[in-house]
Amino acid sequence: MPDFHTLNGALENAGASCGAAAAHGMLCGILCAEAQQSGTRWLAEIFPDNRQQARPGHCRGPLGELFAQTYRGLEEGQMEFMPLLPGDGAALDQRTDSLGKWCQGFLSGLGLGGLGDTQDRLPENVSEVMADLAQIAQAINGGGDAEEEEAAFTEVLEYLRVSIQLIYEELAGLRGPVGERPVTH
Repeated sequence: MPDFHTLNGALENAGASCGAAAAHGMLCGILCAEAQQSGTRWLAEIFPDNRQQARPGHCRGPLGELFAQTYRGLEEGQMEFMPLLPGDGAALDQRTDSLGKWCQGFLSGLGLGGLGDTQDRLPENVSEVMADLAQIAQAINGGGDAEEEEAAFTEVLEYLRVSIQLIYEELAGLRGPVGERPVTH
């Protein structure tokens, strides 16, 4: 998986509409909701106004790698999926903010993938997770005991990992095979 900070900088330099956390969340949401044309749809959202054609070459490789590894991690179902977030060395408030942006991106990706049209037909557990993610998206560092805050962040991150895998598997019947992938060369 590409390094969070490297990809975040590359996206910023390329004029992307969002950073690495939101972009990865969006990709995951699109892959969960509708795999056909997922790479094209994802890039069109990250680089609006067809700017994806002009993105610098240094963005292509990491985006292609991110797409391939994310898809593989979700599809294999081995609980290896991990959201792209700053590492443990980053400040907790930066990780919490990125986690919130990841969740916002994921929910947006579900909508972009067409899930908004089928929300009344979703399994109850998927609807519950979506509601939880909406609350996580509003996450704010509580300013409490650092050790407790770190433990809470770890618990939320693990919940997120398991929940995204659950959503991917639960929605398998709503999506087709993966279509176009981002250009990687």
